[in-house]
Amino acid sequence: AGSGIEIEIESSVKPLFGEQIRASALAIVADYGLTDLKIAIRDQGALDYAIRARVQAAIARAMKENP
Repeated sequence: AGSGIEIEIESSVKPLFGEQIRASALAIVADYGLTDLKIAIRDQGALDYAIRARVQAAIARAMKENP
């Protein structure tokens, strides 16, 4: 608790779209109202909607496993 939100991004398009990837992930985190979370994103150039869906699925799965 109290560690904040940490997002690690590894992407072939990070120089071009790293900030957009981070913003998309943060938007999903905000939708869930989470404040302490670490996300590692490994991307090979996925479109924004795919990144959002994957982050959402990962959070939902983690919440189900750790209620």
